[in-house]
Amino acid sequence: MIRRWFAFALKGLLMACALAFIAISLLMAGVSMAASTIFPCFGLRNLYGRPAAPAVDEFGFENALEAYADLIGAHAGRKR
Repeated sequence: MIRRWFAFALKGLLMACALAFIAISLLMAGVSMAASTIFPCFGLRNLYGRPAAPAVDEFGFENALEAYADLIGAHAGRKR
């Protein structure tokens, strides 16, 4: 009986510690999000302090819908 209550108490202590760590991590995430919103210049730098590279459409996704339509049209024309 005592062993069961002791295990229950340890589980409760473990849950309290876990909830405290989760609350602290959420608080830190909120503070960092607020700081990056207030000071947007800090969000544009990577770990080495250099400006982030601009987004490059390396695979050409801007024309993907047209290419897909052409592909469907080519296969649809072949079956007739």
